[in-house]
Amino acid sequence: METSETYGLTEASLRDKEQQEKVLKEFELQRKIRQTVVPTDDVKVRILLRHLGEPITLFGEREMERRERLKKLFATRESELDFSALTNVIEPPGSTLADSDALPPRPTEIFYTEGIPGLRAARLAIAEYSLPRAQRRLDLARHLYADVEASKSFLRRMDTAAQSMREMSEFCSEIAGARPLAACQFSPDASMLAVGDWDGCLSVFEPLTCRKLWQTRVSSNRLTGLSWHPLFSAIDGSSRRSDVRHGLSHHHNNSNDISHDNGNNGDDGLGSRRSEGGVPAQATPPQTPRPVALATGDLDGRVKLWDAAGHCLKSLEGHTARCTGVSFHPMGAHVASGSYDLTWRLWDVDTGVCVLEQEGHSRPVYSVAFHPDGSLACSAGLDAYGRIWDLRTGRSLCLLEGHLQGLLCADFAADGWRVVTAGLDRTARVWDLRKRKCLYTIPGHVAAISTAKFEKETGSFLMTSSYDGLVKIWSGRDYRLIKTLASHENKVFCADFAPAAAVLADGVVGRRGAEEVGIEEVGIEGVGIEGVGIKGEKEGDDVIMGKGLSATQRPSSSSSS
Repeated sequence: METSETYGLTEASLRDKEQQEKVLKEFELQRKIRQTVVPTDDVKVRILLRHLGEPITLFGEREMERRERLKKLFATRESELDFSALTNVIEPPGSTLADSDALPPRPTEIFYTEGIPGLRAARLAIAEYSLPRAQRRLDLARHLYADVEASKSFLRRMDTAAQSMREMSEFCSEIAGARPLAACQFSPDASMLAVGDWDGCLSVFEPLTCRKLWQTRVSSNRLTGLSWHPLFSAIDGSSRRSDVRHGLSHHHNNSNDISHDNGNNGDDGLGSRRSEGGVPAQATPPQTPRPVALATGDLDGRVKLWDAAGHCLKSLEGHTARCTGVSFHPMGAHVASGSYDLTWRLWDVDTGVCVLEQEGHSRPVYSVAFHPDGSLACSAGLDAYGRIWDLRTGRSLCLLEGHLQGLLCADFAADGWRVVTAGLDRTARVWDLRKRKCLYTIPGHVAAISTAKFEKETGSFLMTSSYDGLVKIWSGRDYRLIKTLASHENKVFCADFAPAAAVLADGVVGRRGAEEVGIEEVGIEGVGIEGVGIKGEKEGDDVIMGKGLSATQRPSSSSSS
């Protein structure tokens, strides 16, 4: 029996049909964009945009992006455009950008934005802190320049330290979270390793034993960055700090209490820290005891301060979008945070007040790093630019331009005149701040570089980690490859050197949904580690630890510098 009834589509089918049509339209638009031909001359591109009634440039827009915008306009308005008339707009001789008044005059005036009253006090404190440190660093540089033998000895020490990284081997591997690890960092005395994951958890481990000391939930969303307070120190034994800071030469299995050191134990709270040139630094002025041990940033846009026991002390709110990296100023009184709201902020640790909200990037600010003296800051943005800021005056001193895609990280070398940036274009660039240009480009990975860091004591070597699953160590003098660590099977999101430059930790996306933190160990300047350390393998809910650690003492080489 024939019927003339017509059945309509269900609501789910209609949604699927609309989604399919939308995808097909997008494919067709992309096809038209690929086939559209526009001038390669940026002057002509601006003239055409002005003729179409469109802005000739958008904030932060570069030549390639401007050309793509013109191609998309041509593809979407193909039916209503007279291309022959557009050709006549740019073809007649004498038709210049100046004649069409397409470009506004470029401003050359430096302008400042009024800050809060606390900003002036912060700038003065930073200046008082950084100037003596800069003087010591420059005195050392002048000494090495004047004394040829001292200079040669110093360079030999750098080469020896870099070559010793060839001996690096895996020390241990531990399951650190159920989701990818977003950040990891050693404490200033190298007695603790903090790890943050996408599940919003902050975990603190003891590097020697991979024993988890405590864990707390930072946020219901992803943790995006963490940083240790530069004056933090954990005291749990008379010889413990000495062992950790000088190469981790002894393996402690006993559990001890953790307390905060305010610097009144005979070593100014920094253990045996050395100055930028590799020589013992002068004692720093007494600091006000601060219970702050850690700072974290999360996807909710909050920066939180934590004590050594995992208790939240303050929640710093002000960012209007997700927070990215966080970093303490070397003085310890301020912490910086980048954000997807296109700004980076400087917070007062004591009061929790934002003393500086710095603009300057057209896309999210992904990382903020501080100069060893504390005088400068480097912000790395997804707009592919790095910017050097003078924290004492607020001026933008230098624009690091050369990357083809967004930046994910930045770091200063101990010598104060080199800075490394890396990101999505798979390269790391080392910049000379004295000449304000790129000193060397390291095309060392086949995927985005997540971390690039100099060794903190002398800058003898630098480390890069990448989404290709590799961690690489490079010479700090000629930037040749020294060591490739290829034990990971997935993307490496974070990595860090211990302050003693003997241990490296990295976080990786593990198999079966479990995330591992790996620690590599090497002998350097007086202390050697022989054999393989501790390897953790997941079996059910347990972690099997195989111990094969053997430590030997090597004589330290003397140096006239």
